[in-house]
Amino acid sequence: MVTESLLVRLVKAVYCYERELDALRRPEGVEIGHNTLVERIARKYGKSREEKLLIMETLANYRGED
Repeated sequence: MVTESLLVRLVKAVYCYERELDALRRPEGVEIGHNTLVERIARKYGKSREEKLLIMETLANYRGED
């Protein structure tokens, strides 16, 4: 079951993901890989292992990956 707090954290994760992607696209952007970025965001916003996996899957789908 998805709780309201998880939905809020998912929205925050997507927002953070967008900001970080913009930073990666800049020429002076940080040297970090996409997978590392997704994992870092999932660790920050997910409380349980399942939530972290859900956030990682959501960010991959948001970007259009399989």
